[in-house]
Amino acid sequence: MDNKIVLLAIVLILGGVMYVFYQIPVQKNIVFVSDVEGCAANLSNPSNQSNPPISAKSFKNEQEPDIEVIEDKIVYSRAISHLCCRKVELKHEVEGSTINIYEVWSGVGCKCICFSRITAKLSTAAGEYTVNVYETGTKPNGEPMGRKLIISKVVDVNTRN
Repeated sequence: MDNKIVLLAIVLILGGVMYVFYQIPVQKNIVFVSDVEGCAANLSNPSNQSNPPISAKSFKNEQEPDIEVIEDKIVYSRAISHLCCRKVELKHEVEGSTINIYEVWSGVGCKCICFSRITAKLSTAAGEYTVNVYETGTKPNGEPMGRKLIISKVVDVNTRN
């Protein structure tokens, strides 16, 4: 009888371990490329070295935040007017099928208006993803900004191989 109890306990433990193992989300490989054009470009970032300031004529071409799938890439973009002397850096994190993109703003604002285009492209495996974009960092006066959701969208990426 004791052997049956021990055997039952082992089966239950292994079954529990396998259930937990199946519940752990698989980390999918994501290639993240960001680009900031205009005044908010952080020139210490090598990918932004060739981006000249965007002229004031572009102020009328603001673009609401957008998330779309182009071929096998998730693309986030927006174009905004903002205080001069502000910089933005894009970061990301992946938790299962949720992708969080962060616009991390810094710098004390100057008394003029600039314009910037912000883009992030993510190459990933096929599947359905929830993409959230947040604005965070510091306010133009240097105080912490907190975290504000800019846009959230569920997208379906279909890779063709």
